[in-house]
Amino acid sequence: MAGMKVVAYGSLMHRPSLEATLRRPAALTRITVPGWRRVFNAPFPDGLAYLNIAPALSGQIEAGYFTVEAAELPLFAAREAGSELVEVMSGYHAFVWPRPAWRELPVLRSYLEVCRQGADGLGVNLDPGTTWPAVVHDDSAGPRYS
Repeated sequence: MAGMKVVAYGSLMHRPSLEATLRRPAALTRITVPGWRRVFNAPFPDGLAYLNIAPALSGQIEAGYFTVEAAELPLFAAREAGSELVEVMSGYHAFVWPRPAWRELPVLRSYLEVCRQGADGLGVNLDPGTTWPAVVHDDSAGPRYS
């Protein structure tokens, strides 16, 4: 598997965050992905939820994509723990948490800001196709996610 295209729909759209994980420069290209919506239901051991995507027949999301080599996939193991690499449209994959794992948990404001910064940098509008979290922890005074 050479040159897999991976859809970035949350914090991976934030180039510094993506490049820190890949340990190399990365190009991000804007894309529209039909049949999916964003939802904050990817649970992590810190008791917080992060962005995930879920099937939505009449939905679509704006996102970015980057290319990753098979040898680089283990670099995402901790960051995307619990997800599966799913083909979300022909030739494009994304890290997706399966339905049995979904949890409605609080989300950090700093995480939302990283996602927004990444989206803004790509000219992506996060609002359409996103189900926003009910509870946001305001960690503005000491951001926990960067």
